[in-house]
Amino acid sequence: MDKRSRRARKLTLGAIVRGIEKRLGTMSRVTIANVDYTPQQLAQFFADELDSITTVEEAEAKRAAARLRERRTWSRNRRTHRAFLSFVRGAFAGDAKALAEFGLSLEKKAKKSAEVKARAVEKAQATRQARGTKGKRQKEKIRG
Repeated sequence: MDKRSRRARKLTLGAIVRGIEKRLGTMSRVTIANVDYTPQQLAQFFADELDSITTVEEAEAKRAAARLRERRTWSRNRRTHRAFLSFVRGAFAGDAKALAEFGLSLEKKAKKSAEVKARAVEKAQATRQARGTKGKRQKEKIRG
């Protein structure tokens, strides 16, 4: 494939088609790479390539417009979408079948390992000791 930009290729192809029509239109045959062509066949050959580039550009423009529409729609609907999902999760919290009908699943609680729990207890005790925090029963024993 030609490495030039699509715009440059379109300009060149358009010029080629116009040149063939203007300069070669009176000829009956043109031999290129040992193949005989009429000027109309050559012009059509390059016009087809030009049309294919135009078709690609139109498809890309449609895709870009569709993506923009998708982004705008999501932006407009995002709050309602999230609020609705929250409502459904709340309304059908324990019903896996009902949630599945909405394309959702039960939220799984992360399981903490014994090592994580032990480290949390150590940190909590260290914090209580550093701050001098006392529990309800210990506070009752304090007089004065």
